[in-house]
Amino acid sequence: MSRGASRFLALLALLAGCGDATDAAGPSAAAPVTATSAPGTLEGEPVCDAGDATFARRVVPHLYGRKAYSVREVALLTSVAKQLGREGLVRAMMRSPEFVAYWQHVLKDLLYSNRAGARSNTDCGVAPALPTPSADLATHIREHAPDGPEFPSPWNLRDLVTSTLLLDDLSPLFRAHLFLQAGSQVSDADDPNDEYAYREIYRTIFERRYLGRRMECLACHNSEWSVTASADPALDRTWEVPGGLFERGIYGESAGRAKADVQAFFRLKGVLSMEATPEGVGPPFWDLGPGVKPWGLAPECGSFIARGEITSDPLEMRGYFVRDYGETASIWDLEALMRTGFARLRTHGLAPDPNQSQPPGEAAFAWLIAMNLAEKVWEEVLGQRLTIANGFPRNQWQRDVLQDLTQTFVKGGFSLRDVITRVLLHPYFNQGAPATCPDRGSPYGLSALFNPWVKDDDIEERRRNGLGDRVHRHAPRVLIRSAIAALEWTHEQEYFVSEVQEGYRLAGEAAFQRDVGVFLKDSEPGFRGSGFQESLAWEDGYGSCTDLFAPPTADGHDAPADFVDHVAEAASAGHTLEDGLLALADRIVGNPDLSDPAERALMEALVGVPLSTRLLDLAERGEPQLRRGCAAYLASPDFVLEGLETAPKLDVALALIPPGTSSLELCTSLIAPLFASGVATCGQDGTVTLK
Repeated sequence: MSRGASRFLALLALLAGCGDATDAAGPSAAAPVTATSAPGTLEGEPVCDAGDATFARRVVPHLYGRKAYSVREVALLTSVAKQLGREGLVRAMMRSPEFVAYWQHVLKDLLYSNRAGARSNTDCGVAPALPTPSADLATHIREHAPDGPEFPSPWNLRDLVTSTLLLDDLSPLFRAHLFLQAGSQVSDADDPNDEYAYREIYRTIFERRYLGRRMECLACHNSEWSVTASADPALDRTWEVPGGLFERGIYGESAGRAKADVQAFFRLKGVLSMEATPEGVGPPFWDLGPGVKPWGLAPECGSFIARGEITSDPLEMRGYFVRDYGETASIWDLEALMRTGFARLRTHGLAPDPNQSQPPGEAAFAWLIAMNLAEKVWEEVLGQRLTIANGFPRNQWQRDVLQDLTQTFVKGGFSLRDVITRVLLHPYFNQGAPATCPDRGSPYGLSALFNPWVKDDDIEERRRNGLGDRVHRHAPRVLIRSAIAALEWTHEQEYFVSEVQEGYRLAGEAAFQRDVGVFLKDSEPGFRGSGFQESLAWEDGYGSCTDLFAPPTADGHDAPADFVDHVAEAASAGHTLEDGLLALADRIVGNPDLSDPAERALMEALVGVPLSTRLLDLAERGEPQLRRGCAAYLASPDFVLEGLETAPKLDVALALIPPGTSSLELCTSLIAPLFASGVATCGQDGTVTLK
């Protein structure tokens, strides 16, 4: 049987069982509730909540970037939720190093920090420069100008992102990344075409990843007017977030201005310190030269001409952003504007200047950054944007959620944890499947928050959203990290300079990540949707359930044993192939159930032998058959899709549990980082008791 055919059968099998499980807490846990105060919901419309166990199962990928390790992990997290509430569970889980390890990837993606190609600058981002992670670096950057006192030790991008997450204030990251981004590319300072191209790249990144605006759209859509706006709410298709004329505040005009006026701030020549190889010493090339190291930045991350020594732009561009900076405009000026804007929002919020019709430019600048970050977090978790291509919400529900998340971010001192928590506690995050809420009314019981393009449907009921609009493919990093974590593979590669071949062609794992949607660089920005090419790439990479990208071992032996090996090794005389497959289903999709006759038949056809066969009677303890089942689970809707998860039976008893994954062992390893010593204790059955 071909790998493609086996995957198809597995998809059918898993789809057949989708939605059958129920919350162990009982039917009342999924009873509809009315959410009249949550932004973005329909007032008075019943909201079907899927219960604490489903919530616990769903939050793990969004906090740790991986699926729950098993029903047993879901059970212990559910017990925490029942004692502390759902917000208490989320806040506790954010204390784990796993949260920092995952979200540092997400933040670098958000800021377009390249992982491949000429601007990846691995010397500045792969290994930390500081010996111990702490919030001290981010605190220092928050409190000082870039040319003020230096941090006691040189630091790099890895240190910055980690420290920012530990401080839980993203303002230092946005400010410092301006310099890290510029320092990642040493251009040919003699070639004006290179200089112009880099400025345009950085301007585009800045507008889309910082501001959430596109200069091309502003002439028709801005905070002052829109060609799709209407005074009649029923006809309005542009719902601006209140607060002022943000574009006028930063560009001087609501319709924007010439792109060159913003490009001027991203000049490298005369700002990034560069020096050419002396003639006769070696091949001609440019490298980083001596200069100012903002906040004590490591030399390999960039050196800069001092703020007061920047001369007129050789391309004669004049910079305008908030105000006119003439021909000496640079990232030094953008950082100063950002620093002032963040400080103003931190102290006064978005209070408009009484003498103006819009907030001061610095505050407008910081507010747009905050609003863009808030939307990116929503999109990361729920898979859909809150704005359309012009940068504005299309309906009032999207507008209300975007405004609420932005205010949450600002009021929390630019706290990422506050925004994530707000998103995870939104009533639509934990929507239950229709079968669990038979009395919830219309199947289109959600506001048009996920799919706003239903406004003009001929059938009035379908002008709202249903559960299907909530379902989406997991972020590609989550899928990859989930497979690696579940199967105990020994690597997670992030940078791919060594795999970039002549002509910057991606190969090996870099090509795989590109094809399944991971952000790698400006020209390979990634995607969230599914398609034929993405499916084939996933099958090619993980269709054998073996780590094809494992680095070679020093002694030349095979890669270390993975979880499939551990399942086979743990088998004793009484264990069947079904026991082994259930152990894998538990580990990979958190739903160890093969009771459905149709699914059993499909799985038997896939593995080629009866499920009742003893593992010890099969060659290699059934490891080849187990890998076929493993590959099916990795390609299943339960693994790939988010929004359809149901609560597993928390009291399920598996016959085969590999060493290290028992309830007590999981509880001990996973709970320890979440609570101070003595606060939480684990029982022999893996239950958590909080004092």
